[in-house]
This record gives sequence, C-alpha cells and structure tokens, in this order.
Amino acid sequence: MRRCALAALAACTYGAPGGFSPGTSWTFPLVDPLDDGPLITAVYVDGRGPFPCALDPDSGGSFLDAEVLARAAVEPHGGSARIEQLRLGTLVVSEDDVRAAPKGAFDTPNRRVYGVIGRDVIAESLVFGFDRDRGIAWLTTVRAFHPPAGALVVPFETEARDDLPPWRYVEARVNGVIVQLHLDLANLPSQLKRGEWPRAHLDPVPRQLVVCDAPDRCRDVDTGAVAASVSTYGPISRGPIGFVPFGDDEADIDGTLGLDFFQPYAVAADWDHRRYYLSPRHADAGKLAVRLARWGAVIPPPCARDGCLALYVDDRGVAHAARDRQAPGVPLEALYDATAADGTPLPRLHVSLPATVDTAIGLSDPRYGGAHLALVDVSPLPLDCKVGCIESERVVR
Repeated sequence: MRRCALAALAACTYGAPGGFSPGTSWTFPLVDPLDDGPLITAVYVDGRGPFPCALDPDSGGSFLDAEVLARAAVEPHGGSARIEQLRLGTLVVSEDDVRAAPKGAFDTPNRRVYGVIGRDVIAESLVFGFDRDRGIAWLTTVRAFHPPAGALVVPFETEARDDLPPWRYVEARVNGVIVQLHLDLANLPSQLKRGEWPRAHLDPVPRQLVVCDAPDRCRDVDTGAVAASVSTYGPISRGPIGFVPFGDDEADIDGTLGLDFFQPYAVAADWDHRRYYLSPRHADAGKLAVRLARWGAVIPPPCARDGCLALYVDDRGVAHAARDRQAPGVPLEALYDATAADGTPLPRLHVSLPATVDTAIGLSDPRYGGAHLALVDVSPLPLDCKVGCIESERVVR
C-alpha cells in the first residue's frame, strides 16, 4: 500500500486566509447539535440569511445552491460565483469564490440545507473543532491553539489525492482486523471497502441512505453492516458502529471513520501537526445557557431561557405549543428532554414554529401523558413545517 506523508502541506502557514475578519479565533453556532447528525451551521450570504449549511473539512471549496444565490442577487458564471461576504457566527469572510449547485442539492430528509462550507473557510492553516454540548464549531490559528487538557490524542498520516484534499488516515481495528481509515467529519456512517467485509466479519443487512463522497458527488446506499467494536490508539474504542461500502475501491486506504465514531467527543482537528484531539463529552446542565447564548440577539434575551415558547402534554399524550409574546415573528425550533411519569426516559420532543405560526398541536402519544419536560436547546432555524409541528425525536441518519 502506497503511503505519502504530506507533513509540509500546511507547514509554516499559521495565519488566517486572506479575506478573514481580524482575530485569531472564531466561533459559529451549530444547528441541532444534540441530534448527533451532520455538522450544520447558520450562514449569511451578502447580508441575507440565515441559511443552514453543512460543514465539510474534506471539500476542496464551498458550495451554495441556486436559491441562495438568487436571494443574494448573485449571478453565477461558469459554475462559480463571487460572494462579497460570508458570515458564520463571529467569522466574516470577504470576497470568496464558491461553486454553484442546483436548488435542493444538499437537503437532508429532515432539513433544507442550502450549501456546504469547505476548505476555503475550514483552511489548512487553521485548527477546526466542534463541541455539540456547547452547540458550536470553531476555528483558531495554529499559534493560538492550545490542545485541550485531558484530551485523547489521535495522530494521523496523510495520503495525497489528485485535485482533492488529502486522506487523513489512522490505523484502526474493525472487529479486531487492522485497516487504514480516513477521519471523516462530514458523513455520519463509517465506510469500508466491500471486499474487506468478510475479513472484518461484517454481515450485510439492508440499509437505505445517501452518502456524499464529495458535495457534488452523492450515491444511494442500500447495504450496511454493524461492527461490534472499532478501536484506534489506546483507549479509543467504540461499538457498535455502522458501516456502509466505501465509495472508492481504488483508493490506497480502506475506508473512513465517520461522525458516528466521534459521537461521544468534542473534537479538535489540528491539520498542521496531524493530530485530532478528542475530549469526552459530559452531561452538564450549565451548558444549556451556553447553547442558548450562541444565537446572540437572534433569540430575544427576555424569553431565551424558556425557549421563547410554552409546551405541555395533556393526559392523552397530545402536545400543545404556544409562542412567547416576547418573540413575535421569530422562527423557532425547541428541543426537550422527556421523562415519563414513572421515570422512564422518552424520545426527545422537537417543536418547530415558523415565523408566521404562533401555536401548534401534535404528537398524540399516550406515553407522554403527564411526562416531565426539560428544555435542552433552541434555535431560530425550524424545520420546513408550514403550520408548526411537534414530533418525537426524529431520525437524522
């Protein structure tokens, strides 16, 4: 197997790329971080938005779909477009060239996604990370980065690819079998070459989903498998972990470790020093205030503490939601932990109220009659639910 170390790829390049707003670190909010789904942030394009966009450190550049470009009055030329300003949280990027995509190209089954933020923003010269419990992703310069105390360190090697960012791979064990897997922070499932499944004792089962090997190259998958254990570098061991067939049988690596593998951790990726830092997540009620604050003034401060809406479930298990009067015209999505009257944990409840909807009724599940509800997150980016909706925890994979 050919190996090509690219240690010098980003060496000696420590500052922010041209066009970045001043500073050494920037943060941006994640949408639905506690769903453990794809990394999605809120993006403003030439002052319009927010538009939910996926984060993909393996994409060579950023993409925006036709609806965003039309709403921002940007005319694409030759498949690309010049954006005067992209804004993600505290980061402002001036004069960025993005690739144009058809409307709906990046949508998930649960959400309208308007684009992909790639390595023109999540740059080689920076350290990228995310913390689902705090509800944020972040970038910092190499010089300003300090590895988190107590983090598990995952060193990786690199493998060049023509016209694409390199593979960043580790030696891992899938059901005890040694393989080389790329560290993938864009897709949920892990992947393994189909020819390796018998050796790794992976038994195929039906599984329907879409996997994108690049923002403009997606494929339907109808087969999956579950590994009882996946491990790499000392104490880092996970299982069960789902796998799908790897999309590149000619690659010099065997597959990928997806976001599912990283679910228990806050992650920092230092491309320059070829290290991932994994910090175990810990339940902490105090982080609710941090999650709510990530939206700034978009969520009105007087009502942010209670999610800007009231929710209760009657004895029949029918849920009722009503907008707070201090948040008129604000689109809202709220997430609640739910515990049955007998103390049994129930699937979380999601409430979506578009800007023009003040009340919603839904669910109708007797398990929730008399349940205790606790707000755990709120955002200004509800689902495309035109009359308002309330549902139990949705599948995001």
